[in-house]
Amino acid sequence: MDRRLIWLISLFILGCEDGSTEGNGGDQSPGQLVDALLPDALPDVMGAPCRLNSDCDPGFYCHPERGCAFDCRVDRDCPPGTQCESGECNAPPTPVDAAPPQCQTDDECMPPHTICLREVCASGCLARGCDEGTDCDRETGRCIASCTPSCSNGERCNPDTGTCEPDSQSCRDVDCAPGERCDDQGECVSSNPCEGINCPPGEACGSDGRCAPVAADCRRDGCPDNQVCDPDTGRCDPNAADGTLGSDCQRAAQCDTAMCIDVQIGERRSTVCSKPCCGEADCPVGFGCLYLGGLRLCLPSRVYPPGYDFDASVNQSCGASGNACRSGLCDVRADRCLGACCTDRECIGGEACRWLTAGNAIRAMCDLPLLGDGRTGTPCGSEIDCRSGVCIPVPVPNSGLPGRCADMCCTHGDCPGDSGCGQVQAFDGTLTSACVPLVPGPGADDDRCGIGDSCASGLCADGVCRQPCCRDADCAGDRRCLPRNNGEGTLVRACVPRDD
Repeated sequence: MDRRLIWLISLFILGCEDGSTEGNGGDQSPGQLVDALLPDALPDVMGAPCRLNSDCDPGFYCHPERGCAFDCRVDRDCPPGTQCESGECNAPPTPVDAAPPQCQTDDECMPPHTICLREVCASGCLARGCDEGTDCDRETGRCIASCTPSCSNGERCNPDTGTCEPDSQSCRDVDCAPGERCDDQGECVSSNPCEGINCPPGEACGSDGRCAPVAADCRRDGCPDNQVCDPDTGRCDPNAADGTLGSDCQRAAQCDTAMCIDVQIGERRSTVCSKPCCGEADCPVGFGCLYLGGLRLCLPSRVYPPGYDFDASVNQSCGASGNACRSGLCDVRADRCLGACCTDRECIGGEACRWLTAGNAIRAMCDLPLLGDGRTGTPCGSEIDCRSGVCIPVPVPNSGLPGRCADMCCTHGDCPGDSGCGQVQAFDGTLTSACVPLVPGPGADDDRCGIGDSCASGLCADGVCRQPCCRDADCAGDRRCLPRNNGEGTLVRACVPRDD
């Protein structure tokens, strides 16, 4: 992210008639603008929880501490002597010659647990079991002919003939030591049939002493992309993950929007498909277009407590609880829902997209300009001189004023002259996109970068040069507009390839 484009400004807001507090947990006195309850949510990008590399999006790998991580795209991104594999820098594999035979006889292995099979020490029948008509010889680890029906006490099965013969050395249970029992062959064996047996992955030792596949449990194994794990039963639900906006998900690949977020509301945790939004028209009725970490996202009412219906449009009543607005913004004194926005295009009735206070935060919302109507590049002394309420601290030469106005934007095409669509940060950390002076860097889209200065677009997201956007329609080709990390702890909207 171009640090010169993250303009930190102090806002002197005259949009409210009196002081205001946070919309949730604060008093809603007349005259306040409040914002809906925001979840502690993380988009499915860097840091998403994972257990295997396959749990992460293509090009990412599962780091044991950082979750889904990304270090490189090609070998040249890695330190000397390493190479890029699935987004991770690793040492190249050491070439080895064809392995010599491990064994020729069982004695070279560890019978009965491992025996020599095709010149390789492999699990014996204690772990692998035997075919029908044969039994496992616990002394050798190999399958031998069985006696059917089984021999009784006092008899022994002849492994060569598969017949029962008298055995004066056979045991009875009373003859065996503690912890042992007398088996069908008249021998004292461990009472624990699984003792000394190591089953292969995905199998467990049963009461018969044989390895068998364990029951599927998605809490351990995960689910296919089109299904979601039921945490109560451990079974994959094929109907829950239909990929639509607001449906349950475990990772971005399950969502039509390519975005899965983790939402924590009180004690209830949900992971749902979401997408970036500017105003209520970008989300269906029953969804709120709510601000989170630098941008707004569509979130379904079902993950919120009762009262957060998100069914009231601009200029309608905020509802009995004051939380029904689809924009998440309510003028409490007037009991009127306000419009959220990214640019003037989301506003109606002559209103402009302006930065105003909502509770203890600054939000972009639709409102009538107060005093000044300055557009991008117009000299300003404070926010009240600007239509957008954004006055960046870059003076216009010979103007005698300390700053210039910056209109809200989605793409560089929204900005006139030599300005570009960059990030502006308010005193409370809130980000918005506005037209700011832009000096293009040399990096083309998809080139690696450290800061936005090195990109022609002025935007470096997740270490890659990207174009700014608000919606998929703002992106070229089949790219999508998705949230990405700006390298400074907040999120920005960026045009990314569909397989990114």
